[in-house]
Amino acid sequence: MVGTLINLLKLDFKRAIYNKRFLIVVLIGVLLSVAHFFMEVFPMINVYEGGSAIFNPFVKWIIYDDFSIYALIFLLTLPVLASIPYSDSYWLDLNSGFAKNVYTRTKKSNYLISRYITNFIIGGICVVIPLIASLYLLFITVPAVTPSIFSQTDRAKEMFCNIFYYHPYIYILIYLFMNFMFGGLYASIGLSVSRFCKNRFLVIGIPVLSYLSMYIFEIAGMPQLVPAKFLSAYQSVLGINITSIITIFITLFVGSLILYVAGEKYDEII
Repeated sequence: MVGTLINLLKLDFKRAIYNKRFLIVVLIGVLLSVAHFFMEVFPMINVYEGGSAIFNPFVKWIIYDDFSIYALIFLLTLPVLASIPYSDSYWLDLNSGFAKNVYTRTKKSNYLISRYITNFIIGGICVVIPLIASLYLLFITVPAVTPSIFSQTDRAKEMFCNIFYYHPYIYILIYLFMNFMFGGLYASIGLSVSRFCKNRFLVIGIPVLSYLSMYIFEIAGMPQLVPAKFLSAYQSVLGINITSIITIFITLFVGSLILYVAGEKYDEII
């Protein structure tokens, strides 16, 4: 079983990575990071030639540069970047008859596990590649001056504060991991609802709607529970904490798994 699953994973990853939608989404995300660099960072390089506590790769990173339109676009389109490449693959396989062909050669459970894992990782990759591209451009052009807790242009952080000021590289890794996980999560939501959707575009639309619907917490006075807020490394709102982030992730992740399993049962019934 393990050998079969590994072979399926290899085939799934190859199919996902050599998919033109994956390449297009990655390109769009990287271009967004490039645009942010040339419009928001590059014009100021000569002004802060030696770098400073308020002008360094850590505070000019696209998901830290909270007042940038490019940061806003990235955080709002995160579920789109995550779900477009592969979330509708199950829907396509079912409607083309490819899935039934696979079921004759391997266990259905192997196929479903492989598809879920691949889709989750691909969704996460599509989110973090633009972030890594942003970091690359910054580190090769802007001196890596350590951020200062005394900077008047920065705001106090409630989560990972000491890590940001004393170990900023670890802070970056934490936010890369968080964005990867939530990218994978929203890609998984699209995959999980695909068996119940008649329209292919709903497979991508539902993750986006579920992401944007979290803004109801901001209306209720709890903006720290909005993914677009806590996935920003700047931490623009008060009350952000790792416990609530983990709770939201687990709730949505378990929900997507339940839907995915229910979709399999639904498939067996019909």
